[in-house]
Amino acid sequence: MKQKIFIIIFLLTGFTSCKPEKAIELRADIVKQERVAFNILVGKGGAEEEKLNCLINKDFKGAQAAVDKIEKGFNNIVKTIEALPAEGVKQGDELKKAAVDYYTALRDLKTMERKEIVQREAAYDKDKEKASIALNRLLELNKEQLTMSGKVSEKDTVFHNTLQQFNEINKLR
Repeated sequence: MKQKIFIIIFLLTGFTSCKPEKAIELRADIVKQERVAFNILVGKGGAEEEKLNCLINKDFKGAQAAVDKIEKGFNNIVKTIEALPAEGVKQGDELKKAAVDYYTALRDLKTMERKEIVQREAAYDKDKEKASIALNRLLELNKEQLTMSGKVSEKDTVFHNTLQQFNEINKLR
């Protein structure tokens, strides 16, 4: 009898100490995308660095092509997250949605730079009036980007709060 109780206690302890593998994998796959985004935005030889180098050299077509790479990179991140299986994972869909919303907002902020590049190119126009209009438009675009940066920050906060809740609900650390 004591042996049966010992076995039952041992099995119950084993089951309660197991962490949900699907939740661990989902979290790891989503967190891995942060590194991908980091490499796009600040990685050595990344698309953002390429864009900045093109702007320094007044290669506006090259800068636009680099923004296309940034957009493609973020689209891949979003598609990867959307494709992750979340069934059977507590708050898995919520975590995926928060991550997709964050990376979509970040992509939209970065692709807004297309408009900025057009205005930068126009600012070098020989017609002083056209150049002046372009510089004024650049200031307006900067204000829009500031507003969008605030939205990205909000999405980031929601994403990380959702990740924290996901960890707590699934007993992950």
